[in-house]
Amino acid sequence: MSNLAYLHLQNDGFIGVFPDAMFNLPVLKVMDISGNYLSGNIPDYFPRFPHLAILLLARNRFHGIIPVSLCKVQKLQILDMSANLLSGVLPSCLGNITTWIKESGVILHSFMWLSPSYTNYRVKVPLTTKGNALSYEGIPLSQMTTLDLSMNRLTGRIPFENKFVTFAASSYRGNKELCGLPLEKDCVVPRPPQQHEEEEEEEKERIGESDFFFFSCIAVAYVVGFWSVIAPLLLSRNWRRSYYAKVDTCIELCKEKLHLF
Repeated sequence: MSNLAYLHLQNDGFIGVFPDAMFNLPVLKVMDISGNYLSGNIPDYFPRFPHLAILLLARNRFHGIIPVSLCKVQKLQILDMSANLLSGVLPSCLGNITTWIKESGVILHSFMWLSPSYTNYRVKVPLTTKGNALSYEGIPLSQMTTLDLSMNRLTGRIPFENKFVTFAASSYRGNKELCGLPLEKDCVVPRPPQQHEEEEEEEKERIGESDFFFFSCIAVAYVVGFWSVIAPLLLSRNWRRSYYAKVDTCIELCKEKLHLF
């Protein structure tokens, strides 16, 4: 079925993974397989669909990461992967898809086709926008650009740039591990090992240059030096005798030196 343009398998109770035959549809414009029990990773074959405008994979059991190859589908207008088990980070390149950056170049008749007997057939797409579940068709649908990744297990910082700037915090509900704007949860960015070592060295230098550190070193040296001499004198008689004998010897040597002068 190489001429298939509209694949509608919504809510049909399918179980399993993506059939390989789905990836031999070069003119496919709409793929709706939402509301099934499909599982496994989302395949990385989307560059094979250069004309794909609507991709609906919501309410399945897909897991793993969002394939970066989706960014190569430059005519993609509507992407709904909500209510799955997807994890990993949000590919920032999704915000660079052509139809999401500028006004859509897809004209209305792109959603009205099949054969002469279906000239009035229109694609209908159910979408949830601002908390309302509605079906769109015709001109409103042709002007829609939608990205829905809610109710998954995504992590990493939200790429708050390009079209992502237009999304409110409610657009990311259900993904508790996401962080950054527009959410209130800040991202904790781990420091590179080299930066961490440099900061430790700077901290040591700051401590070494402080007055408190200088006087502390003097006090410690005085205490250690004083008690290393006094303690043995107090505790050991033999040490006292040896000490005093050496002192007497030093005094005698000094007297001799002075006598020579």
